[in-house]
Amino acid sequence: YLTVIHVQACQDPSAKSFCAFNENFDCDAVARSDYSVFLRVPVSVWGIFGYAVMALIALWGWRAARPIAPTGLLLALTAFSAVTSITLGTISVLEIDTVCVFCVATYVINLALLVVSVMQARRVGLDASLRGALDWIRTEPRQSLAAGLAGAAVVGLLIAFYPQYRVGSAHA
Repeated sequence: YLTVIHVQACQDPSAKSFCAFNENFDCDAVARSDYSVFLRVPVSVWGIFGYAVMALIALWGWRAARPIAPTGLLLALTAFSAVTSITLGTISVLEIDTVCVFCVATYVINLALLVVSVMQARRVGLDASLRGALDWIRTEPRQSLAAGLAGAAVVGLLIAFYPQYRVGSAHA
């Protein structure tokens, strides 16, 4: 839904989403800001990509006989997502001067995913899970390279082919 809000807010500056409550809580203002796009692609689309990658890694860990490597990778990704959420939340409050309630919901989800990942990693040891992820990259070069190339291809395709529709920005 964040992507829908983003597209509508950028294509039609007069559009009002139902979550544009007032000057303190305005999803449209956040969607129109320059901070809502990274490498020409809406942040929400990057989030969808990140959640898909995390889901694939979680599925791998669920099916693995020894889920140490996927646990470590998931821990690293959820930590990155939590740091990104904190950064975007800070930007929203300090730079954009308004908050998107749906963005806040994703921040809560990302922090919850981090907590669950830490709990899972503690079962095998935090250090062991992170070392397991690095060991997988080192000992399974074909698999890790294929996964990295697939991810890089998706990123490249998003950057190259995501439609550009921005009409203006709240903070140009």
